[in-house]
Amino acid sequence: MSIDRPGHTRISRAALTHTVQAVASTALEVPGDRVSVQVQDDDGGLAVQLSTPMSGDRTRSVYERIDTGRQRIGAEAERITGSKLSRIDVTVTGLLPRTRAVPR
Repeated sequence: MSIDRPGHTRISRAALTHTVQAVASTALEVPGDRVSVQVQDDDGGLAVQLSTPMSGDRTRSVYERIDTGRQRIGAEAERITGSKLSRIDVTVTGLLPRTRAVPR
């Protein structure tokens, strides 16, 4: 059953930022407190700037992991927020030691 009521729904910049931060942390397998996120309007879409260290991985390069992570971040953030991510720029700030589990 759908109820038609006038009104607007807006998601605050802080909510978008925290959502993208959590999604990026999971997708890139790094602790959430190490991921810095900025979002801004980009002609109706959201431009995302991430800064994060990456954990070591002996099977894939950092570039491969960022490309895979970027796809996951875009799909999951769009699914959760309903906002189209027009671009996701990632700056790698360092390398973390390899660990078995990433704290959340």
